[in-house]
Amino acid sequence: MKNLMISMALLVCSYFVGAEDDYMYFLVDKINLTRGGVNDYRILNGETIAKRIYVMMDNNEFEIDSANGESISAITYLTDKRLYFLKDEIKFSTPLDVTNVLYSLTSLSATNAEIELAKKGIRVQGEYLEAELDKNLFLIRNLNMFCLTTDFTTDVDIACLTDTTITPYERDSGYLKIEDLSAKKEYRIEMNTSELSIKNDHLNFDATKMWGTYKDSRFSFVNGSLDCKKDPTLNELDVERFVNGCLELTSFKGGLLNWKQAALDVEVDGLTLKIDSGSFNIKSDTVRFKTNEGVTEVQRFNYLCEKLDVDTDNSNTYILLNGCLKGSHLSMYRFNSNSKSPKRSLSTGKGIIDINDLKNIDMAVRDGNFSLTAKVKVIARLKVLIKGNIELNELQEKLTIAIDKARIAGLPARSFAMFIIRNFIDEEVIEIDGNKIIVTLASGK
Repeated sequence: MKNLMISMALLVCSYFVGAEDDYMYFLVDKINLTRGGVNDYRILNGETIAKRIYVMMDNNEFEIDSANGESISAITYLTDKRLYFLKDEIKFSTPLDVTNVLYSLTSLSATNAEIELAKKGIRVQGEYLEAELDKNLFLIRNLNMFCLTTDFTTDVDIACLTDTTITPYERDSGYLKIEDLSAKKEYRIEMNTSELSIKNDHLNFDATKMWGTYKDSRFSFVNGSLDCKKDPTLNELDVERFVNGCLELTSFKGGLLNWKQAALDVEVDGLTLKIDSGSFNIKSDTVRFKTNEGVTEVQRFNYLCEKLDVDTDNSNTYILLNGCLKGSHLSMYRFNSNSKSPKRSLSTGKGIIDINDLKNIDMAVRDGNFSLTAKVKVIARLKVLIKGNIELNELQEKLTIAIDKARIAGLPARSFAMFIIRNFIDEEVIEIDGNKIIVTLASGK
């Protein structure tokens, strides 16, 4: 076995007449690399168990090939200049670009993986690959990734931000996870996907399921497809800048979406969402708002807002909300509240009004001032009119809704206006101060 290994691991140092393209190929059963100790000159250290390793770099060729199908174990480590493989008396090393993603790694694990780096592209496929770098975790299962390139590079993370396609390796869908491991823990995104592509200026995926957290919100959806803008100058894995690109231009369709933030707990059937240069639009046949008091169901939901300019280099937590407060239009065909509290009613000269059942709700906002109309059920439908002002305090992360005018069939009904708003927003984040409803937008995490 020793002689076989020596014969398979010869390092050919002779120079060829015609220059060969640089090339790397790894067929591995297992890779386990972790960061060395404080005083360890090895940045990463561990083991590679492989059936084949082939490297052509600077016209130097190195190959380990298990002719009998047996796996070969090699000590593997990275220094500040080179990547090393050590097997018995044979040591092989190759230089890496100083910006190579390996230098940012805290750990790397892979199982049953095939990795190919060539001038024409980078291919990574296999059963399992997990990498922890710069306080971020990247995990894939059953995925086949191909990045189109024009020159050989070992900077996989940069090269694969321009033209990459990810599809399942064997089964119908693969699994992808991206998580912030820093103290902020700003995001955790997981998905089962049938296809994901990253191009120069846009990101696209089809997901059978996606779930996770982003800042103080939780979300999940099934059977969704997304296409959104990506900054062409993006040259690092930056989730915040990916999100900001989607805030500039997005088209999304999904089956069932759940979104939970401090002030909202929403379930949407058949969501269509579009963001373009001037507007933000959400449409759905059915939306359910969940609170401690029960569920409010809305039919034929349509919300169209103006959109402010997006700064792709900075956080845009309230960019969409600010656009909606500048100018928006909301329409809902029917509002029905299934409150746990006793059914509320309002007595007027027209009769007893069922205020759990509204129709033809229409609200317009201009520069924070809003006007809401609706029809409420008595013997016949009576007109509802509510006017007021909405103000956002970003520093305190609070939204204040002031009710200036509220009438049903000409009768004052400020308490009725309060009731409507509280059916959409959880009681725990609401403070009532006179004619004002103050909503806390942050969860306090």
